[in-house]
Formats: sequence, C-alpha cells, structure tokens
Amino acid sequence: MRTVTDPALTDPDAGRSGHLAPEPTSGPRGTRPDVSDAAGTDSTGGSPRLGSVRRQVVLSLGSNVADSVHGDCVQILQQAVDLLVATAGVDGVNVSSVYRTTPVGPVIDQPDFHNLVLVVETDVTPQRLLERANAVEQELGRVRTIDGGPRTIDVDIVAISDEVIDTATLTVPHPRAHERAFVLVPWLEVDPQASLVGHGPVCRIVDQMDVSGVVRTDEKVTLP
Repeated sequence: MRTVTDPALTDPDAGRSGHLAPEPTSGPRGTRPDVSDAAGTDSTGGSPRLGSVRRQVVLSLGSNVADSVHGDCVQILQQAVDLLVATAGVDGVNVSSVYRTTPVGPVIDQPDFHNLVLVVETDVTPQRLLERANAVEQELGRVRTIDGGPRTIDVDIVAISDEVIDTATLTVPHPRAHERAFVLVPWLEVDPQASLVGHGPVCRIVDQMDVSGVVRTDEKVTLP
C-alpha cells in the first residue's frame, strides 16, 4: 500500500474527495484539453505524465438528469466514458453494466440514478486525472447548486491501484466508497477480485450491504 501526502498535489482553494472546483474547458463541445500538451502540467509545473508509472484507476459515474443538449442519462454516461478514455495517457480496461439506483445521501427526493463503474489504466498523475474528471463533468452540463442533488453527470475517483492519497484536493480511496452499494456492486461485476484499501475484499463488503436499491439494467455503455 502506497501513501501519498505530497503537498505539491494540493490546491488550497479546491474541495476534497475526488472533486476540484470546475474549471473552464476550451474549444467547442466534444473537444477536450489534451493533458499531454505543454500547458497541461501538474501543480508542480512538471509533466502531468509519469512515464512508466501506470496505475489502475476505478471511476464511478452517475447521472439522473437528462437534457436537450446531451441526451438521456445513459447517453450522458456514454459520452462521459468516451471523453475520459479519449484523454491522452488513459486507456479503458473495462466498463460495467448500467445500474438503476435509488438516491442516497442528503437529498432523497430526486430521480433514480443511472450508475456504472469504469476501470482505466493511466500514467497521468492523480491530480491531473481529477482535473480531467471535473472538466468532463463541466462539459456535460454539471451544475453544482445543491450538495448531493440531481446532476447530469458525476465522476468520482474511487481507487487508484493500492495507493492512499490524502491531500487538500484529493482523498483516495474515496472516503465513502465502502458505504456505497451503487459503487461497489458495479465494481464487483467487472472485477470479482477487487479489494478496497482499508476495507478488504469488495465481495465481503457487498455481502454485508443492502443492495436492494441497486438494479442492473439492460442498457449498455461501451468502451470506445
């Protein structure tokens, strides 16, 4: 298990647990900032890529708001997967089925979510991957008005290999992953041997959960 507390990854103005304040994206809808270009450096001013250091990253995606620009929830999930995997230095490994899940957290009175797990391999730094996830959210119409409220898209970093990261901007594993059936059930589908650092095998965690609110659907999202 690797523990990362490098202050070079921090940003005192940003939030925690897998999200930064959204930043503008350049170009028309459907384009992406290329994390391999000269401007795409991490907060140390160095390269966002770590060369031979490749990590497996588990991402949780969710949507419960359709819109006229980006389509229905499943279409939005597909676009999010496409954008994330199109990021320079990110390779798609697997994507789960789409699950229909009941809302949890501070806002229960909202539409059901459509959730999936995306597994990628990458040599992009954790901080830059976090920034990319937030840029994808913004590009797909995410507006942060109510904490835990409805959203077109949510992209959370659940785990990065066996690393533990605790900075001002990023906490990995996600601090509530072990409580979230809508994260663990799809993850277990694509990786039956999955283990969550600090909590053990995902199958054992799921065995002790109420998973009645997590229902696998026939809707499909695919890797590009």
